[in-house]
Amino acid sequence: VIRRRMTQAGSSFFLGAAMLTFPPNIDQIYWYGCLGTLLTSLVFHYVQEPHVPPIKKRKLTRLPSSQYEWPCSKHDDSHILTWFLIRLDRAFVTFICLYTGCHLHHYNNYPFVIIGASLLAGIIGLPLQSFVIGYALYLSVTGDHKLSDQSLGIFLAAAIIGPVCFVYMDLIGAWCTPYRYIWHACCACLRSIAGVLNVDDR
Repeated sequence: VIRRRMTQAGSSFFLGAAMLTFPPNIDQIYWYGCLGTLLTSLVFHYVQEPHVPPIKKRKLTRLPSSQYEWPCSKHDDSHILTWFLIRLDRAFVTFICLYTGCHLHHYNNYPFVIIGASLLAGIIGLPLQSFVIGYALYLSVTGDHKLSDQSLGIFLAAAIIGPVCFVYMDLIGAWCTPYRYIWHACCACLRSIAGVLNVDDR
């Protein structure tokens, strides 16, 4: 059981590895937002229970040429811990995305407004969160940054592949390995590059 839970939570270490790439003068508010995401993600994925998707969806958990089905897990909203963790995780993810976009447009003088919007998105759920994150990514790409074409290309690729992977898991109705790892790898790329964007220039 512990090995299974460690495998589930292991993908979150991509997020920790991304933090190791941050420049020394990283904006501390962004840094703590990333730390919050790392910790909530580790616990949230660790406590998930095994889940077997319905028969019609099981083909989505394996490669077309294989009969092996990837192990899947799912959170239970009826438990107060997982109910709280999923919403806190959404709020942290929304915050670091929105804070980055606002930072590049010099709108980050009111972090409590950004925190409030992020908490609201975390509580309401994916429709509002997706809209806010999409807007935040737009702000990040159009903001005052000095990314190389290569870095910007990686940022945009991760911003596309990650959500596509997330939607695919949502279609399955569970978090499945290796899709969970692809999702967190994309998140790690985004926050690593965002670390460069969130240099404290005060």
